Amino acid sequence: MRQLLATATLVALPTFALAQDAVDGTPPAAAREPDPTARGRFGMDFTTQYFFRGIRQETQGLILQPWGEIGYALTDGNETVRGLDLTFGAWSSLNSGGSNTGEDTDGSWYEGRGFIDLTAGIAEKWTMGLRYTAYGNPNNAARRFRTVQEVEVRAELDDRGYLGDVIDGGLQPYALVAVESAGEREYYNAGITADTNAGIYGELGVNPSFALGVRDDDLRLHVPVKVGLSLSDYYQDSESGKDDFFGYLDVGVEVRQPLAFVPRRLGPWSAFVGVHFLLLGDNCEERNKGSTNTTVSGDETEFILSAGVSTRF
Repeated sequence: MRQLLATATLVALPTFALAQDAVDGTPPAAAREPDPTARGRFGMDFTTQYFFRGIRQETQGLILQPWGEIGYALTDGNETVRGLDLTFGAWSSLNSGGSNTGEDTDGSWYEGRGFIDLTAGIAEKWTMGLRYTAYGNPNNAARRFRTVQEVEVRAELDDRGYLGDVIDGGLQPYALVAVESAGEREYYNAGITADTNAGIYGELGVNPSFALGVRDDDLRLHVPVKVGLSLSDYYQDSESGKDDFFGYLDVGVEVRQPLAFVPRRLGPWSAFVGVHFLLLGDNCEERNKGSTNTTVSGDETEFILSAGVSTRF
């Protein structure tokens, strides 16, 4: 698994570098090439705490999360199917805190994941997606998770214009279902776990955005809200195995801004800063402990600060 993730990252990075080298200005209209078949994004995020779908991963030290993806347009699109895109991506979490403790821990690379995504634009407003993701724990951090493979289906609605000027960016509602096809994100209590069943995860969310009226409306406020649910054996108690339907509620406030001062030849960079409030379900609250002492309860709520920069080509 570790070799697979490393290989995916090595394949992706040279592609990003070559694409950026090619961006050094806009050619005259007569010399412009057709829209590129390939396009991509990459960036680096920072967070004060890392919770995966409401489940505690790291709450100490420095947490850096680099990511990148490259996509290919497989079709030109028509009135029924706007386009069919294939995307390859990689994401990592590099932690310096408690997830790196233990005799078997090897380095700060706590989590690495790679994914393959097939996305279709349906009619004018809908987008449907199918994604395969492989999650790995390269540094073998104690009491964390084993290698997991997952298949996800999702649907998104671009509702811009439906609400007029009230929410100019629309609510952008979406829904997804993710099925663990191999492995589970298991959690250990004194070396014993009752969570040995592959789970099915559901998520509902919106991501409304508003122009703040600054610098030609480039500065935007986003308010992402999502709820994570166990459709089957996803939020199980680590001792009894009892499953919770409600996993967590995540309410965020983020400000996003293009970085106009970056030279154009370096690409269109942007940045964000935000805060997220988490409300955890019973089993996620129980897992949100900073101690192995069973008499110590976990916290029901968390506040997380995050920031990041990214570019696209």
